[in-house]
Amino acid sequence: MSLQKVCEQYRLDGELIAALAKKGVFCADGFCDGDVCRAAVACFLHECGLGTEDVAAYFLTRDGGRTQRALLRRLRADALERSHAEQRRVDKLDCLLREIDSGRCPLR
Repeated sequence: MSLQKVCEQYRLDGELIAALAKKGVFCADGFCDGDVCRAAVACFLHECGLGTEDVAAYFLTRDGGRTQRALLRRLRADALERSHAEQRRVDKLDCLLREIDSGRCPLR
C-alpha cells in the first residue's frame, strides 16, 4: 500500500510520515502491516510533543532501547507536569466554588 493511501485510510499525519520516510524510517514505496503500526506510533509520539528528528531517532537509533526510554521518559514527565498544572487549576476552581457556596465569596 502506498504512503498516501495508508495515511488517508488510517488518518495519519501524511507530512510527518513523508518526512520520516525521507529520513529512512519508512519506505515510501510500500507499507506493510508493521509499518502501519509504526506510523501510528510515530504520529502518537509527535502528538505528544516529539519533533520529527526525535521521532526519527526513536525508530532509527540502535542502542538497546536507551534512546526510546529517554524520549518516553521525557514525554511522560512533560505530560505529568501538564496534568499537575491542570489539577492545580481544578483545585483553585473548587476553592472558588466552595467560597461562593458558603456565601463567603471575596468577590461580591
